Amino acid sequence: MNTFWTQLFAYLNGGFYSINSFIAGRFICLLAGERKNSLFFGSDKMVHVSAVYHTIISTYKMQGVSVLDYFKRFLILISKRR
Repeated sequence: MNTFWTQLFAYLNGGFYSINSFIAGRFICLLAGERKNSLFFGSDKMVHVSAVYHTIISTYKMQGVSVLDYFKRFLILISKRR
């Protein structure tokens, strides 16, 4: 803690960021059920695919972007490349 003492007080005095973790907690809570489901994915590869999928969805939800619109645009761009 001695190493980061100056940065900690700069963080507290700056007032730019919230000190609680409620936002992160809301998104992590949604993934708690996914941990149980990952036991039945069949392989490590599918667990990683699911983690990437949920990371993308959570990131876009936090940014206020429509996940459905994002995936529509993504799939249209992929289909045009082939």
